Amino acid sequence: MDLNLKENKVVTDSEHNVIEIAIQDRLQSHILIEEFMLSANIKVAEYIRKKKHPTLYRVHEAMNEEKIESLNAFLQLNATKILLKDSSYESIRSVLKELEAKPAERLFNMFLLRTFMQAYYSGEHLGHWGLGFEDYCHFTSPIRRYPDLVCHRVLQNILLGKKPIYTPEEIVTFGLHCSHQERKASDAERDYYKLKACRYLEKTGIKEFSATITGCRPHLIFVDLENPAVDACLFSSEFTDEGEIRLETDFSFYSKKFSKIYTLGDKIEVELDRIDYEEIKIFVKMKKFQKKV
Repeated sequence: MDLNLKENKVVTDSEHNVIEIAIQDRLQSHILIEEFMLSANIKVAEYIRKKKHPTLYRVHEAMNEEKIESLNAFLQLNATKILLKDSSYESIRSVLKELEAKPAERLFNMFLLRTFMQAYYSGEHLGHWGLGFEDYCHFTSPIRRYPDLVCHRVLQNILLGKKPIYTPEEIVTFGLHCSHQERKASDAERDYYKLKACRYLEKTGIKEFSATITGCRPHLIFVDLENPAVDACLFSSEFTDEGEIRLETDFSFYSKKFSKIYTLGDKIEVELDRIDYEEIKIFVKMKKFQKKV
């Protein structure tokens, strides 16, 4: 399931100072290599399963059916012809195809990703729903991921005609530990990017931005800034004098200050408020020239 979400990258100089925050290019060569890696992961997982040796599978369970209603509400808000029938791979793929190259595509894909269950490592053969594979493991990066090394050792033992190298109990322990460490690494990577973004904004002195609303809570509004492409947030007091905004739906809210309903995906003009290094957050506020409509 290709969600076509562009990734940002931090470009640094030889002394690790940020010189640019850019969109990561995804070339045809990258896609080709990904296909080779997927094929290797699938075939190795299938082979090990058939040989009945305990190993670490990469597992991703289907999304919760309860999320369908919320996603369909967003699709209806954007006048999409096709709605999700269920959480099946085929139903989601048909909606993704309908949204290709349309304004709502990126936001829907972001919301869809948030509804996904988190992938993890397990000794149970449960398949990978997000990729649509019955057999899947991580095999192609043994120098940087321990689960891949486990699969290499298991495969080597099979090819040498030896008994299983790991017991099912050991695999359970490996799976829990590796899944936990992966989440910690992801959090650290996310914090690293946010910290570099904060430093970049402070260094460049950029104060004004175009932004896209990507999320709303009663007390906080989330936005994506353009140039540089970083996340930021606004306090709800920018939109109301009543302490918190009134959420119309999961994807819209009413602003008493501006007498209008804002929907996720709407563009607004903002300016830098402050950079909070303790929370690693960028706070912005509405540009002063914006008038009530």
